[in-house]
Amino acid sequence: MQRIAIIDIGSNSARLVISQIYSNGAYNMVFNQKETLRLSQRLTKDGFLDAKAFDLTLSTMQSFAFMCRQNKADKIIAVATAAIRNAPNGPELTKLVAEKTGINLHILPGTAEAFLSYLGTVNTLNVKDGILFDLGGGSTEIVLFRDRHILDSVSIPMGAVNTTTMFNIRGVMSNSIFSDVNYLLASKISRYSWLKGTKLPLIGVGGTARAVARIIQKEHHYPTSKIHNYTVSAQA
Repeated sequence: MQRIAIIDIGSNSARLVISQIYSNGAYNMVFNQKETLRLSQRLTKDGFLDAKAFDLTLSTMQSFAFMCRQNKADKIIAVATAAIRNAPNGPELTKLVAEKTGINLHILPGTAEAFLSYLGTVNTLNVKDGILFDLGGGSTEIVLFRDRHILDSVSIPMGAVNTTTMFNIRGVMSNSIFSDVNYLLASKISRYSWLKGTKLPLIGVGGTARAVARIIQKEHHYPTSKIHNYTVSAQA
């Protein structure tokens, strides 16, 4: 029996999940904490993480480290994704985190991030073929899999936070900006021929997908808050 803490420092938010893992492979969550960082908005003109990004990340990691001690975690696995991965001073931040908290924050390559999203999906959904997308704050991972095996994957450095910052979107999006965003996204995705004409189910992972699902559920007065395996039409 082991108690494992997982920390994910994303481009939009940071999350700590502590789970009890039993000898038969079963597990249950014992603690969950989420903090909003919006690191993708805290960049200099040269793409460096600014002082505020450093302060927020460090204070969050110190809080997470404290909760890991309080909950007697046997092992801590900590990863950072697009915002820290793409920033030239990302390694400097992870070094500071290690010095101040004792936690090694590993910068996850885009391909590894895509693989982990796929791994979680095929182990929790009864689906053999599909296109998986993980739309985060600073990047989007897309995975094509058939017969539960990856055929292709890509990590595109565009997410919910850095794209809205790029187009200076606040609140309602005008038709002209909506058209510009669509054009840019379409031009990025069109580079990957393996995405064309697949006619496979589209599977969303992560906070943005969950938020969209909750909006649709609320519009249809869905009787439960359960999000996992929730299905919507392509039109929706």
